[in-house]
Amino acid sequence: MSLQQRLQSLWYRDGRPAWWLSALVPLYRSLNRFDRWRQSRATSHSDTPVIVIGNLTVGGTGKTPMVLWCAESLMRQGLRPAVVSRGYGSSAAQSEEPVELDETSTPAEVGDEPFLIHHRLNVPVCVGRNRQTCVERLAQRHDVDVIISDDGLQHLRMGRNLSIVVFDGTRGIGNGALLPAGPLRRPLSDLAGVDLVAVQGAPSECFAEQLAQVMSTAWHSLTLEPNAAQSIDGKSTERALSSWSRTSGSRPSGPVHAIAGIGNPDRFFAMLQTYGIECQKSALNDHQVFSLAMLERFSGHSLLMTEKDAVKCQALSLSSLDISDWWWVPVDARLDETFETLWHNALSGILKSHPQTSGG
Repeated sequence: MSLQQRLQSLWYRDGRPAWWLSALVPLYRSLNRFDRWRQSRATSHSDTPVIVIGNLTVGGTGKTPMVLWCAESLMRQGLRPAVVSRGYGSSAAQSEEPVELDETSTPAEVGDEPFLIHHRLNVPVCVGRNRQTCVERLAQRHDVDVIISDDGLQHLRMGRNLSIVVFDGTRGIGNGALLPAGPLRRPLSDLAGVDLVAVQGAPSECFAEQLAQVMSTAWHSLTLEPNAAQSIDGKSTERALSSWSRTSGSRPSGPVHAIAGIGNPDRFFAMLQTYGIECQKSALNDHQVFSLAMLERFSGHSLLMTEKDAVKCQALSLSSLDISDWWWVPVDARLDETFETLWHNALSGILKSHPQTSGG
């Protein structure tokens, strides 16, 4: 078990936080307070509207599917969105100079999530350490109407016109402690300044009560719906997940493997289980770096993975491996009707206050 996985097992278990991690919380709080003060003195605002989609907790919440949903919603309205991101796990993540994605970009250079977003949507995407600089780069070089920030809720130097926070309903806020004793980047009370809150999956009764205590408005339901699996090599037709079910006549004779290098691998495995798929699970680190040596043991086997894992696999030269039965599972976000109504109302208000965003 990696350090990342070990910490998350401590954060999301029942009981009090580990004392040795709790002792470090005052230091984290002080550093966080100083960083927020420093950023507040240099806050910038762009002429192009900015929508921030983030989370208060560490780990997977369904944030990237939410980014895709918002961008696709904008595109259906004839608007031209762009996306900025830190590009976690990439060489560009530490770059003060913005790095814009193009056809030569790789996940290792720009990050798996920005790479996925760029290729799924074919919209401008820029990554770097300073999100505000990325926003300015996109606004200057592209005819865009709205810029979406994938994460960046705590990046106060970047102005925002709408903020959306996403939670995993099953995990909630774990033990409720701040980093490093718990998964919270910021106190739950920060939700008071957020415009919309979406919860992926059914929240526990405890977490629903916690949200009600700090929110003046209701949270909204986010569902991640899987689509037919797609082959890694691009040679095979799409395949229904039910074909891997224990009751399916087309189920492979050998073992079915599943890997997930996302913030919450258990969410992917649980989704496969709802389709009756019994598999040998390999939970990887979020933004896991792949290599041929790491993937070799799956050669010739039936393998299922997330879209985020697939873009990194496809960036490798896999000709030495048998990947004929390797598949990735795309997911789409679905929001409740109330969220969609509030989203469209908020967007309409933002566009009216920015008449230069013409769309179409």
